[in-house]
Amino acid sequence: MSRSTLISICLLGLATSAVADDLVVDASGAPGTFATITDAMAVADLDDRILVQPGRYPFFQYNRGVPVIGLGAQPSDIVIDEIAFHVSLPQQGYRARLSNLTIGVPPGTGASDPPPLVLYGNENGPGTFVLDGVEIHGGVFLRGGQEGFYVLFSNCDVDSAPGQGFSGETMYFGGPDNFLDLRSTRILGQGSSRGPGGVGLRIEQGTEARINGAEIVGGRGATGAPGIATVGAADVVLRLDGQSIVRGGIGTAGAGGAGVDLTSGRIDVGEATVQGGAGSPAGSAYENVGPTAFPAGLSLEMTPRFAFAENGTVVHSGETMTFAFDAPADHLAVIGLAGAVQLPQVRFLSLASTSLLVFAGDRLQLRVPTVGTSHPGLQLYVQGGTLEPAAGTIMLTNTVSVRVDLD
Repeated sequence: MSRSTLISICLLGLATSAVADDLVVDASGAPGTFATITDAMAVADLDDRILVQPGRYPFFQYNRGVPVIGLGAQPSDIVIDEIAFHVSLPQQGYRARLSNLTIGVPPGTGASDPPPLVLYGNENGPGTFVLDGVEIHGGVFLRGGQEGFYVLFSNCDVDSAPGQGFSGETMYFGGPDNFLDLRSTRILGQGSSRGPGGVGLRIEQGTEARINGAEIVGGRGATGAPGIATVGAADVVLRLDGQSIVRGGIGTAGAGGAGVDLTSGRIDVGEATVQGGAGSPAGSAYENVGPTAFPAGLSLEMTPRFAFAENGTVVHSGETMTFAFDAPADHLAVIGLAGAVQLPQVRFLSLASTSLLVFAGDRLQLRVPTVGTSHPGLQLYVQGGTLEPAAGTIMLTNTVSVRVDLD
């Protein structure tokens, strides 16, 4: 059986049936639609979709594992003031999705006293929450109460104003055995004209986070804030990859912020740039714990290749993906692939993992099958590596993430 056939079979098995009903929400009150997202959420079955027409919508409780999709030409066409995320149906194993919309009123267009958090949820059960093409203006707080809470931000933009955030950061995420995936996403810490800047991303103890092709910047202030900071005594596992950029905030009257301030845990650095913010003194790239850096000499490339500014790497049915890297002549080369329909392989660091499909060689070509049913947003993660037999030295490439849309 060829490699391409094997992957085609795997992808075919992951395809799902068509949705049952599309519940349309329209703030204008058009006939046959719901006036609020709350009304649609109250009657939605788990196979339904909630489709939101352009307009502004009030707070709603996200309590069912259904997708909420904006129908505008761009995310700013649909503005939702505030969302409380806590899925209770089903209690575990849910798959929730927000797509192509804005949460929080953009600066200068709404109330002068915005709420501290515009997207928040605590004690979330095991499940998957995907945000794709979402703009967020305000503080974010998402935490799982049990292991297996997984959140993916893909092609998102997050910022906040002074006074917002759970404890002054733009985004707070995590808990024991929680998983955070940031792909092609930007997070900006809040600035301050007099006080300290705000942390861009704060990660709680016990979390595993993978940051791929993202930009995270600490807030500018009298003292700059870290781009990423952790909290708690338990370890955090942080992987920086995919040409990500993490910078500390600028200190206008004092020290610049660190790029990453890790209280306890491990950082694995692939293709990423980590910098401290300018200030007096300038911030350091890393504080408290130094990084574990992968060799930068191995670079896995994918074709077709799309810039992250163009909504990341996406392929469709009938297209062919090629992954390749240049392995040293005396090394044994492999390429590993992990699918992420539900919980992705965040621990994508060991090529010996049984959760991966591993192929010999430094080049892998896959054709996406045409299956007759739609399945948007299948995530694949691909990584290459080599083994030098004499010394047993392992070198890993960057991780390439790609979204596969079956149709």
